[in-house]
Amino acid sequence: MRTTFNKNNETTQIIYAESFNRLLFQQNFSELTHFPCVLFVTSQPFYEMYYEKMTTLFEDQTQYHWFICPTPESINQFELYHRILTYMEEMKLPEGTLLLGAGDSFIYHLCGTLKVTSFYISNFFYVPTTMTGFTHSLTGEAVLLSSSLAIYTKQFVLPERVVYDTMLNELEPIESWTEDFITLVKLGLTCKKELLTNLYQASKSKKHAFFAPFVEIVIEILETTHFSSLTYGLLFSKSFYQLNESHYLSQNQKNDIGFLLHTLWGIKENQIDFEFRKFYLWFEQIVGRKLLLPNQMITYDLAKSISLEVNRHKNLECLVSIGQLEKMNSPSIESLYSVIEEYRNLNKNS
Repeated sequence: MRTTFNKNNETTQIIYAESFNRLLFQQNFSELTHFPCVLFVTSQPFYEMYYEKMTTLFEDQTQYHWFICPTPESINQFELYHRILTYMEEMKLPEGTLLLGAGDSFIYHLCGTLKVTSFYISNFFYVPTTMTGFTHSLTGEAVLLSSSLAIYTKQFVLPERVVYDTMLNELEPIESWTEDFITLVKLGLTCKKELLTNLYQASKSKKHAFFAPFVEIVIEILETTHFSSLTYGLLFSKSFYQLNESHYLSQNQKNDIGFLLHTLWGIKENQIDFEFRKFYLWFEQIVGRKLLLPNQMITYDLAKSISLEVNRHKNLECLVSIGQLEKMNSPSIESLYSVIEEYRNLNKNS
């Protein structure tokens, strides 16, 4: 299926619910040969699966170059961004080059930043291999993060074309499914209650591992609603890295607990009628990891760290009802202390 997606006066053509292999066979990518050059920036699995199929489109090997990205966990994003710029210079890429990114959300953010900042890139096509990558690309917010979640750059960029075949998720490690489910939960919680309800119901069935049924509602939400897929919960998660006890939590635990604390703050602040404990237990079961705050981590120290981080901003996105965010004044240390203590007690009771 095909649809035109509009956001901030920019337009994207989305192709979804079609086999990527069939699209290749039907010459849907023949347009690539109309550009003076194509730069492929992809994950290793995508390269291994599609290098021969994609490059047979070209009569001349000088018409394309292929850069394989290492796994996001193994390299600094900003460092990799500069490495690709150096590669482009070494290969003497011409003005008007098409950038085709294929992989998870890491690839979108990297390529989106390149599209905006490189003199030689004229167009950007994106082939997401995860639901998270698909969702992030439609928010239009391309960011480069440090390993401690500091935002180096933030650009608005929509790919001219997004081609999403959910079967490409098979190229990714099994852990990527959890990240995709979390992304949909965040989207439902902050933008559309109906999606959150559907996710909860789907999680009780054997078909909950498939994301194809959610593609259309994701498109609908993101075209009409502002959703900052990265920043909701980010400042809370980032605060853990300022503490000496941060090593007691994995990176994923920091991300998840930061998201939950941000959510609990909104629920308390606006007295939202929501069974947070039930939500917490369900979320913990889905992600498959314990989300306890370490006893070694002092509540006041964490509250102070979060306060210092959130008060760098004039205001903060806050949950005012399930499915709706609004900007509010950043919480005080006292308010954050109360939220963290309630979260600790929640864990004790679980």
